Amino acid sequence: MRTTRPAAALISLVMAVAGCGPSASTTPSPAPLTTAASSPSALASAPSPVPTISPSAPPAAAFREWTRIDIPDPAPGVYAGGTPTGVVAFHGTYVATGSVGAACCAAGDPSLNWGVVWTSSDGRSWALRDRIPAFEHASLDGLVTDGTRLLAVGTYAAPIPNEPGVSVPAVWVSSDGRTWVRAADPAPSFVTVGPHGLIGAIVNRDPGFVGSAQFVTSTDGLTWTKVSAVFQAEVQGLAAAPDGSAMAVGAVPGGPRTGGGTTTDMVVWRSADGSSWTGPETIAHDALPDAVTSDGHGFLAVVHLSALLASGSISYVSRVWRFVGGDGPQATTIPLGDEEGLTAVFVVGDRLLAAGYTLVGGGVANAMVWVSIDTGATWGRVADQQAFSDINNELAGMVQTPGGLLAVGRRWDSASMHALPEVWLAGR
Repeated sequence: MRTTRPAAALISLVMAVAGCGPSASTTPSPAPLTTAASSPSALASAPSPVPTISPSAPPAAAFREWTRIDIPDPAPGVYAGGTPTGVVAFHGTYVATGSVGAACCAAGDPSLNWGVVWTSSDGRSWALRDRIPAFEHASLDGLVTDGTRLLAVGTYAAPIPNEPGVSVPAVWVSSDGRTWVRAADPAPSFVTVGPHGLIGAIVNRDPGFVGSAQFVTSTDGLTWTKVSAVFQAEVQGLAAAPDGSAMAVGAVPGGPRTGGGTTTDMVVWRSADGSSWTGPETIAHDALPDAVTSDGHGFLAVVHLSALLASGSISYVSRVWRFVGGDGPQATTIPLGDEEGLTAVFVVGDRLLAAGYTLVGGGVANAMVWVSIDTGATWGRVADQQAFSDINNELAGMVQTPGGLLAVGRRWDSASMHALPEVWLAGR
């Protein structure tokens, strides 16, 4: 989210539709961003780049039993289907937004995608709102709310005759989930909600050049005010805390890698009020952040680390790092297996959930969920169960419910060879 894309925040999280059909996922690698950059600043104290992987998997102490529900499919004839990528509780209902990935099998033309909305009063029965005029040519990555309005975050690609459309960051605003208005350009790629208003990050990912980022704020989501300089670094996630502070995580090209290529270094920006920013500060070499959120005790980021082994191969691992105040990262211990990775971290009441994948037969991915009931000090894994059957179950957004949690995402249906939109429910 991209909200922090989804959580939505990211969340947000935020995972988007990942190509056509079942994917052969591997741990995301900190690939070079583009050209070389100036030397990074001195590193803050950081965890070891090659954490020890424990073979044990303690069971989760909460959210142990999950139920999966197929929700209305907006595109049963489209191979990639329609995927919800964000969900929030809004005015007594649950609202999820996502996209139909029509570009998947149409030469990758993003202008053929369109956004959709699902709504539910109980989390079990869902209504589909399709062909919303404002969501034509849209790809929606995440959803946030400030309690007054909904903000969908993604990209828009205007059709171009005889050529694929060109995507630009976009934000849409609604007061009821039915009628949506697109914000003026340039729009942020990441949006989060702070106690003083909306905070965003405009990101430019120009191929062949080092990316740039600039922070913005808004009171209504439709017009955005620039509040920072332009930084030569790419934001990968943005989150706000209840005290008004905010953090963004990102990346810059690092140094040359033995055998060719360029490493990626992780950077962070910090703000006390969402308007005045410091950074980017280099936190770790050979590291790429994927998402960030706040649980009120600090900020939590999903980070992918790489290291060159003695054998000459590169090892990739996923970790959740906690940032408190202006301190450097503190590693949390999630005992991942050899072929497991993380994609997002969610806050559900006083619980933390880390979502990711594990490789199954044939090299395709399936959902994996870890739960912490002690602010990340220890983690337990949700057991494999019927709710994650078949392949490519992917959790993209999550929200608290009166009795537990509600997550949205997709799964691959091997029988129909089609990606299906899904909701999962789990009690505390």
